[in-house]
Amino acid sequence: MGQSSRCSNQSCRCSPGECRGGELSFTRATKYGGPFCCEICYRRAVVAAKASAYATRPPEQIDPTVRKHCGACKTDKPLTEFYRHRTGAFTSACKDCRRKQSSSHYHANPEQHRAWRRANARRLFLLRRDNEMKKKYGISLMLYDEMTMTQCGTCAICAELPAGGRSERLYVHHCHKTGRFVALICGRCNTGLGTFNDDPILLRRAADVHEGIA
Repeated sequence: MGQSSRCSNQSCRCSPGECRGGELSFTRATKYGGPFCCEICYRRAVVAAKASAYATRPPEQIDPTVRKHCGACKTDKPLTEFYRHRTGAFTSACKDCRRKQSSSHYHANPEQHRAWRRANARRLFLLRRDNEMKKKYGISLMLYDEMTMTQCGTCAICAELPAGGRSERLYVHHCHKTGRFVALICGRCNTGLGTFNDDPILLRRAADVHEGIA
């Protein structure tokens, strides 16, 4: 079926049987655009808007000429040589001194550190995952979880739960050239996009062939 005349989602191809939102209750305009033909198109618009806002936010700039005095080694170093607290403030000791302090404390109290790591295994796992997300995709774990809830745990393409159910995490679909985060998709759709080399032209051509247009 063709695109709904009431849906502002340009990629909408919903037919009445595919509108899994039930009754057409998304016919009003929202801050994410609209009207939309169904809940699926509305959720996709929300994800696209939030991803675009996060990707276009200006990067944090640290003036390399500004220096700070390290309280441990008593030397002045650039701000880039200091860690930052969650509050945004810089640590009193530089990165080198912090690493040395942490290493010496670990070797002096190995059992205490092992016990702490066992008691905080979940916290360390989430911290590692958050760092991986920021390094690979430029998004935080908090944004990932927010997007997952926005999509109701379903894929942004097929609108289905992952093959393993809600226990299986969605893949981060991103532009391999710019690294820009796009949406969360399931493993099957991620494999499908990879098969077509993430090329929109090939994907559109495949859709036309499948629908008997070409």
